[in-house]
Amino acid sequence: MDRILVVCDFHSECSKAIETAIGLAGKNSKIFLLNIISEEYCREAGRKKCRAKIKEMKKEVRGRAGRIREEGLKCRTMIRIGEPMREVPRESKRLRCTFIVVEYKNNGIFRDYTIEEISDNIMNASSLPVMVVS
Repeated sequence: MDRILVVCDFHSECSKAIETAIGLAGKNSKIFLLNIISEEYCREAGRKKCRAKIKEMKKEVRGRAGRIREEGLKCRTMIRIGEPMREVPRESKRLRCTFIVVEYKNNGIFRDYTIEEISDNIMNASSLPVMVVS
């Protein structure tokens, strides 16, 4: 059984990463949708706006999870506040994932990194295969 971690940020719909994960998933696979809000955003926006953003994201995430469940796959969602290069390896280990799919957007949480840096850093920290889609 595959355990695929799909990494999204609060700027993207994450549709490419979700479709990629669905395509990779075998029967009885489980997909974990990890949505990350940067600490910087919460610091700049303030506690109230950050909480409102999390509430808004929870609604969006339910729709994304529904898309995965329509394909007969199990799905679990989570939202984390933090630095993506720390959160992704941490969550992948905690969830015992077997593969990671990251959606890359120029204005997203990975904007300070190249695609190569994202895959190399996460792969080295998690010891898992990583696919970055944009």
